[in-house]
Amino acid sequence: MNNKNNKSKKVLAMLAAATLCSGMLLYVPADTLRVGWSLSASADEIAEDAETASSPVLQLYVDGKQVTGEDGSTDGYTVSDANAGWSYDSATNVLTLENATISQVKFKTGDLVVQLIGENTITNSSSIKKDGANASLTLMGGGILNCQEIECYYSGHGEITIQNVTVNASRIASGGLMTIEDSIVHVTTTTEIIKSGNAIYAESTGDFKGIINAKNSEIIAIGAYKSHGGLFAREKATMENCYIHAESSKEVSTYNDLSGAYNEGFTFINCQVEIPKKFNTYTEKSMQSTDSIISTRECATVYGTVTLHKPMTVTSGKKLLFQEGASITNLDQLTVEDGVSIQENGVVHTHNTDGEVTYTKKDDASHVKATSCADCPIGYAAKAEETHTFVNGFCTDCDAYEPAVQTGEKSYEIGNGGQLYWFADKINAVDMSESTSGLENLHVTLTADIVVNENVLTDGHLSTEGSFREWTPMQGFYDGVFDGNGHTIRGLFAYTQKGSGLFSTVSGSTIRNVGIVDSYFYGANVVGSICGVSLESTLENCYSQSMTVGAIESSMTGGICGFASQGTIRNCYNTGMVVDGGSAGLSGIVERSSNSSIAENCYYLSDDETDDVDGTTAMELERFESGEVAYLLSEGENGTVWGQHIGEESAPVLNGEKVYQNNNYRGCNDTSPVANVFYRNTEGNTFGSHAYKNGKCKYCGIFEDGIGANLVGYSLSLGGNIGVNFYMELSDAVVADNGAYMQFTLPNGTVSHVPVSEAKVTEKDGKTYYVFSCDVAAKEMYDTIQAQIITSDKTGAVYRYSVNDYAKYVINEKNGYAENVRNVASAMQNYGTCASAYFVGMSAPAIIELDAVKAELLEDSMALTGGSLPEGVTYCGASLLLESETTLRHYFKAEDGVDVSSYGLKEKDGYYYCEIADIAAGKLAVAKNVRVGKFTILSSPMSYAYTVLSSDTAGENLKDLMKALYLYNQAVEKL
Repeated sequence: MNNKNNKSKKVLAMLAAATLCSGMLLYVPADTLRVGWSLSASADEIAEDAETASSPVLQLYVDGKQVTGEDGSTDGYTVSDANAGWSYDSATNVLTLENATISQVKFKTGDLVVQLIGENTITNSSSIKKDGANASLTLMGGGILNCQEIECYYSGHGEITIQNVTVNASRIASGGLMTIEDSIVHVTTTTEIIKSGNAIYAESTGDFKGIINAKNSEIIAIGAYKSHGGLFAREKATMENCYIHAESSKEVSTYNDLSGAYNEGFTFINCQVEIPKKFNTYTEKSMQSTDSIISTRECATVYGTVTLHKPMTVTSGKKLLFQEGASITNLDQLTVEDGVSIQENGVVHTHNTDGEVTYTKKDDASHVKATSCADCPIGYAAKAEETHTFVNGFCTDCDAYEPAVQTGEKSYEIGNGGQLYWFADKINAVDMSESTSGLENLHVTLTADIVVNENVLTDGHLSTEGSFREWTPMQGFYDGVFDGNGHTIRGLFAYTQKGSGLFSTVSGSTIRNVGIVDSYFYGANVVGSICGVSLESTLENCYSQSMTVGAIESSMTGGICGFASQGTIRNCYNTGMVVDGGSAGLSGIVERSSNSSIAENCYYLSDDETDDVDGTTAMELERFESGEVAYLLSEGENGTVWGQHIGEESAPVLNGEKVYQNNNYRGCNDTSPVANVFYRNTEGNTFGSHAYKNGKCKYCGIFEDGIGANLVGYSLSLGGNIGVNFYMELSDAVVADNGAYMQFTLPNGTVSHVPVSEAKVTEKDGKTYYVFSCDVAAKEMYDTIQAQIITSDKTGAVYRYSVNDYAKYVINEKNGYAENVRNVASAMQNYGTCASAYFVGMSAPAIIELDAVKAELLEDSMALTGGSLPEGVTYCGASLLLESETTLRHYFKAEDGVDVSSYGLKEKDGYYYCEIADIAAGKLAVAKNVRVGKFTILSSPMSYAYTVLSSDTAGENLKDLMKALYLYNQAVEKL
């Protein structure tokens, strides 16, 4: 080989190493391999190679046109044809074909590099031909060449290098070394022009041996015309990491599938070799295989550890021989038909049923049961089709799910976990964003509570024990109606780098009436128990008792939804934990909303407001447990969707027991203030006790004494008598009771009755009062009167009161009574004190005010008499009666036989008297006439007081009493 050729090969090898991926070649059909392999050499690199290379020079003809002369010069010759798609660079000896269609490439001497770009066609039967002395041909560049014969053999030595290209030809022949690397070479001798020879042929020429070296390539060599063979190497062939199919033209022929290599033989390293018809005798004897499989007409033999490059079938009637320790790593690429004899190290293998049993889903109705052969070199398994056995909708043997029940063209019912997974698979299998998916506007209804996993969460966190069936969120843009029908979905476990939740994304859909409990959702960007993203959708009457977790960066994590746009979330709640590992944020209901998306009447478990979306409210645990949230959700629904068995359920549920809001009133009825509200499963407010004020409940009006009577106040009568008035409120029953009366017990023990029917009736501020009066003598002002309402069947409370009690009340209530009124009360106290002392014969306490009262002050009140008494009648004197009323009496004595009946006198104890009765306080100084015949006396109680104060014989107690009476009258006169 000349120095130039060696240098060119070195440059190409370096370029190939820089542009090809290492490792095994991945084979695809030649007509589909258009990208992925590339090789290029710059003009400068090849020019540098040309400068250091020696003769001979290249003489080139392309498409019938001479390109270079005998000296290699291009002067005066055609060096390119843009229409045909070729060009030549004399500095590098590179012929570039770029989507070219030409008739032939012919060259003499020298080394030709053909760079293939795109798909190229050479039409002549001798497509590329060396026509002269020693030369070499290199095909490179990553493109495709469709041609017939590539010949670098006759008229001297000629090497061929095929590197990183796809070649479809009728024959390739070299006179010496043929190198195939990182390429696909398909050769089929289908043209009648090529009348003899092998499809791929490396012949020895002189000192140059016919050798084929192939690496990382797919080689198909079919001698398909007349008596052509497949692949021939005169001296030897080394194949590494290749797929080789070599086939002769006839079943029985002097030509062979794989032949030649008379000296060193064929060496296969990590190869898959298919020789379907006939070996050359010498080839068979000298073949060496390492980690390869050789398939012939009679058998397929496995050497070492084999990885099949392409699917392979061992047909019935053949043998499959495994040499000692041999195996196939990718048995899924191997098909062994029935009737193949399998041998391991010379021992026939018989299948058994001692291996593992596996199940593979066939369709929604059945699966294939595969019972593996133990220690089987081909991984054989006896197979039988079986009907699925579903538990909770999951096949007990394979990974099949029970189909949801289709109730209409666009409607389904889901009643177990497997059916939910089946529906999710259906949604995830298509692009729901495409209007032609066929799954638009699906309506799904749950018919039962669904349980997938148990105890996914422990105390609200992901459980560290056990493993869980994983949930893949429904990823498409679901646009239908998903109606939970009041049911729950329990135990979903989702861990995804996409949006996470029951749904990943919903768009224009309605999700309603469903609870997600004891579930865990982890997602990379948007996470919510119901959905990661809600677009123009409605989420209503949904709740979560699950954990949602956002990934480390840029996550939007919410209890119900991660991100919502132009939709509504209403009547929803979340008590699950929301965790955000990134910077975007988290929330109890929805983390982020935009474009008029709204939330209404939604609640989440938190001691603080963490959700800044309007319409969401943080609630403490107690408010969930109490039933308050259930009531609020039900009010928002304006129906009976929400409920809760208070005391048994810690949070609201759908279709639960109805919750009522009740008031706990402070008092006995609903007119009293509300102390607090509470929630329970029965309707009914609670009430406190009666709030009695002055003996009567201020809310309901019931009387404290138990019979319907209440004392509301007192007053005094200062008319002709001193009367204590009891103002009573009476129930209708008491008023209607004809036997009801007020019983008074006086200090002296006297008992009197005043019937209710005779009580004075007065009204004030719209209320009716019954007034019962009891007269009191002056001496009894400090004594207590007892009053008690008695009905036909009940006895009321005893009220105790005195004139002095009233006087003290008036005096002490300085802001309530005028000074003149307080003066009357004080004068009354003094009057009562003196009267009591006088009538019981005790000395009265010193009263300073009395010292100022002298007889001279009462001189104007002295009694005046006129006229003469009837004959036989004598005036005896006067007396002042200070009982409950004030009375002035004048006494007379009549001789025996004198008739005084015509004078209106009354007789008592041998005396006759006339009187001025019922003298009101304040009128005690008003004088009045008393007439007996022609005799008159003009006098008043103050006349009597004057007489006492003027007397030298009157006792001090009597004088003090008269002084007090005088002051009392003075005070009343000033009212």
